[in-house]
Amino acid sequence: MENRTEVTQFLLLGLTDDPHLQVPLFITFLLIYTITVAGNLGMILLILLDPRLHTPMYYFLGNLSLVDFCSSSVVTPTVMGGLLTGNKVISYDACAAQMFLFAGLITVENYLLASMAYDRYVAVCKPLHYTTTMTTNVCAGLVIGCYACGFLNASLHVGDTFILSFCNSNVVHHFFCDIPAVMVLSCSEKQVSELVLVYVVSFHIFFAFFVIWISYIFIFVTILKKHSGTGAQKALSTCASHFTSVSIFYGTSIFMYLQPSSSHSMDTDKIASVFYTMVIPMLNPMVYSLRNKEVKRSTYSQMTLMDNGTEVAQFLLLGPTDDPHLQVPLFFTFLLIYTITVAGNLGMLLLILLDPRLHTPMYFFLGNLSLVDFGYSSAVTPTVMAALTPGISYTACAAQMFSFAVFASVENFLLAAVAYDRYAAVCKPLHYASGMTTNKCTQLIIGCYAIAFLSAATYIGDTFTLSFCKPNVVHHFFCDIPAVMVLSCYD
Repeated sequence: MENRTEVTQFLLLGLTDDPHLQVPLFITFLLIYTITVAGNLGMILLILLDPRLHTPMYYFLGNLSLVDFCSSSVVTPTVMGGLLTGNKVISYDACAAQMFLFAGLITVENYLLASMAYDRYVAVCKPLHYTTTMTTNVCAGLVIGCYACGFLNASLHVGDTFILSFCNSNVVHHFFCDIPAVMVLSCSEKQVSELVLVYVVSFHIFFAFFVIWISYIFIFVTILKKHSGTGAQKALSTCASHFTSVSIFYGTSIFMYLQPSSSHSMDTDKIASVFYTMVIPMLNPMVYSLRNKEVKRSTYSQMTLMDNGTEVAQFLLLGPTDDPHLQVPLFFTFLLIYTITVAGNLGMLLLILLDPRLHTPMYFFLGNLSLVDFGYSSAVTPTVMAALTPGISYTACAAQMFSFAVFASVENFLLAAVAYDRYAAVCKPLHYASGMTTNKCTQLIIGCYAIAFLSAATYIGDTFTLSFCKPNVVHHFFCDIPAVMVLSCYD
């Protein structure tokens, strides 16, 4: 880039430099992120599993949940990593990547909200033409258009920002690489870039908001004409939930981006940014769905598995053997193995935590590997040792399967991360310290766990949507996926 940039990394100041607030903020953001991930991925899984939710409204809602999960994952883990480790440095390229992803996803959400408003307009104002208007092709076209506009817009903003020169100051007064916070650091003339930012964001926001506003005007007019109190109340309830999130989303977006950088108060901006980077993605599943009777009914149905013909209330685990003479020797063998596993892995964790010399990327991954080994051994071995009473409830079987699938998937990706760490250490030793930073290691670990939980949720949904009729004998010593799936009375 021919922009005379001397800055190779940025320093994110974060929300506060008060050391007493670091741990409370970390716990708060961890809780918010956990709810965000569970809520949005749970909503996607629910929509995929329940055929009653395969409608345009829930098609858009599923994409909104995916965007909320991704946009929150672009920002929140970095913030938590900075609070936990104190390392707030982010490389020039990583800053550009974070800005691109967040700008793209937030624009996609902007247009998804407009698409949802149009969908509600057709449903309320033209109910007889709804199925012919909101066809699969129309819905797919709208969603593809949202993503295309989002990432085209992100490319424009990242190019508009990083074409500027960054000379001396690299201190970003924010907790992530937001466009105004980075742009203000430039030592070159940035008036044109600011105008491009304001005009382009204004176009996207006001175009989508215009679609939403016009849709709502027609919806409210139609509601006022309705003679049925129940129908009017249902339509109004749907619009009220949607309008609440729209107000928060557009209020913070207008406040953040539609003013020149000279008018920005960074402390105020950071507080406003918490809403649209963390709070809105957490609230959207609740605002759009938990107040919806169809989603409540579907959630209850999937959790209780009442609609799939399942007659089995528990499973019978045959265990390693049915020879009574081998039960006691096997019990003591597994007890010895489990004791060594617990002592070895927890001892390794304690050693890594206590010895500062082991606070390196290699041992950071090794500590997580020890935690995972302890976790998935604990998910299975105690059940095997209790095999003298081998019955396991339907819910306990699902929980064991989920836990084991999570830990096994995490270990799979952790081994890949360890291999990458060794490659960086051996093949690029001079760049090892700058390449395997604390933030990068934290992001790799969070990525391992996130992919594992998503994978395990998919496996559980795939297995327990099947019906289980009379046979309940699992030919295994724990609830492994193939061993349980083969018992289903469905194809």
